[in-house]
Amino acid sequence: RRSSQKKYELLERLFISELELAVFSAAEEDSIVALQKQMAEKYMSHTQFAKSDISPLMDVMMHNVVTGKSVGHYRYVWGEVMSADLFHVFQQGGLSNKDHIQTKGRQFRSAFLDLGSTENNDFATRFHEFRGRTMSSQTMLDMYGLSKISNTTK
Repeated sequence: RRSSQKKYELLERLFISELELAVFSAAEEDSIVALQKQMAEKYMSHTQFAKSDISPLMDVMMHNVVTGKSVGHYRYVWGEVMSADLFHVFQQGGLSNKDHIQTKGRQFRSAFLDLGSTENNDFATRFHEFRGRTMSSQTMLDMYGLSKISNTTK
């Protein structure tokens, strides 16, 4: 039961965070209601929103008005996604494989820690160089047993 609740909470957080990012980065011709529907189909297929229910959009807007920050939900959720995706590199070679851990640890240090925040502060580029691909939410979804969700996140 607790595991199911955690999965639901994760899906809801991913839904709201991706909806928030989509709303604030959408082209003018994109309907925010259509964006909500698209994100709901991806993450919240078990919850049907009425066509007139824009409460998730209102939550996003109110959060941003209250905090004065746009994409607030997005930052935290994607921080978790990045962490899971980066940690997976270490898991792939086996956490008890000392050589693998040291090699990946050196690569991680070189890609992220040695550069600090002053040089090449483009995290997406650093991530791609370290991981060999763009960031994916699939690893985090797999950790929660939600592998059936298609990975179409950026």
